[in-house]
Amino acid sequence: MSLNEKILHLRKSSGMSQEQLAEKMNVSRQAISKWEVGESNPDTDKIVILSKIFNVSTDYLLVDNFVGNEKTEELTKKRFSIQIAICCGVILFLIGIATGYTMDKTLLSNINPKKISNQLSETDAKKISSQLSMINNMVADFHIVASYDGVSPYARLPNTYQLSVVPKVYLEDMTTTFIIVTDSGESIIKKATLDKGTVFSAKIEFPKENCNVSVRFNDGYGNYSQGLMNNFLVDEHGFGCEFVWKADNQ
Repeated sequence: MSLNEKILHLRKSSGMSQEQLAEKMNVSRQAISKWEVGESNPDTDKIVILSKIFNVSTDYLLVDNFVGNEKTEELTKKRFSIQIAICCGVILFLIGIATGYTMDKTLLSNINPKKISNQLSETDAKKISSQLSMINNMVADFHIVASYDGVSPYARLPNTYQLSVVPKVYLEDMTTTFIIVTDSGESIIKKATLDKGTVFSAKIEFPKENCNVSVRFNDGYGNYSQGLMNNFLVDEHGFGCEFVWKADNQ
């Protein structure tokens, strides 16, 4: 079948009218009609929306006489399980915030974001990855503690703190980088190491001037950044800042 025939078949099979599909697609009924008779084709972003509405792959829609759509149900189940896991994680996180829950490093290491790279093909992983850029907050949790020399529990390293983050969605081979930008324009880029489970940590010696702190995740398909702290300033007594990450989740 051609693209227009598939759209017509899928719409009728789902019991939707042209008006109902148009409302879901945020287009006019006339646009749906033109797609179904082959007078015009939907844009790429509309193809993606159609694939989600009808639970089929974009390859099935775009490739004439596509073979292999019998796997659509299996792929749909995988996508559904990922969506459920992400939703459950967000709900649990909001409950923790509402009850004034504060995590120490041990609890932080027990957060397990949904791992998806070993569940989907590379093509599907790319599609999931591209959607992550639309998530307002990529960080499931963030922790900052004073850093010590590792010999004495009282030998605190001057101006040095350990930053730890857990991503909301974790893909294998993901890398994480902390970025510090001072008011004077100096940039400090520190690559984090994978600690326990899916906790990324790094020790950073901060400059003695006002700076902003953010984290950047890279999963091999794109970069996704999240602000953590603004107006961060250290002195001999500790540090002061505006927790951007905390403010985003209140």
